[in-house]
Amino acid sequence: MVGDSAYLNRFRQQVERVPERVACGFLGDGENLTATLTYGELDVRARTIADQLQGRLAAGSRAILQAEPHPDFAAAFFSAACMRA
Repeated sequence: MVGDSAYLNRFRQQVERVPERVACGFLGDGENLTATLTYGELDVRARTIADQLQGRLAAGSRAILQAEPHPDFAAAFFSAACMRA
């Protein structure tokens, strides 16, 4: 994907500058905010998932991301970017 590193660089800048700022929110019932993740929390979750995947998959392997709209989806999405960096 073109610009992958730009997205990851911007994300990392936000983690460093404002780790306590809300990065994403989730509407659990479709209308009401039910969960949030700060940049710091999202970074920790994404790196944890990336570490787990790297321990289970051979270099160059592909994985499919399938998840409900939930904080774990955002973490899994960013973990893919962490693995490519």
